[in-house]
Amino acid sequence: MKILFALGSVLLVPAVAMAQVNDLTDVFNNIFEFINFVVIPFIFALAFIWFLYNIFVYFFFEAKPENDVLRNQILFSVIGLFVMLSIWGIVALVQNSLLGQSGAIEPPVLPTVESRN
Repeated sequence: MKILFALGSVLLVPAVAMAQVNDLTDVFNNIFEFINFVVIPFIFALAFIWFLYNIFVYFFFEAKPENDVLRNQILFSVIGLFVMLSIWGIVALVQNSLLGQSGAIEPPVLPTVESRN
């Protein structure tokens, strides 16, 4: 419980410090941005690490032809990565086709220095 409190406070402190919440839509936008840019890539990273771990164990420790458990885990991790990437791509395609590019986050405008001629 203490770990969850510490993790939650670390994740929420920047949001509280910035205090850029004007209305309820800003709150939902912040939540969706957190999910899209933190949670989903973290899940992809965990799935890819699981895939690499299974390959490492299969080839270096238990490379027996009768070992179907590790072979199935590698197969299911490849299928899982494919399904995750496919769903993410389909959601992005539907979002861009229905909502257009308005849902995209625009990069900030960089400051410039005017030159004297």
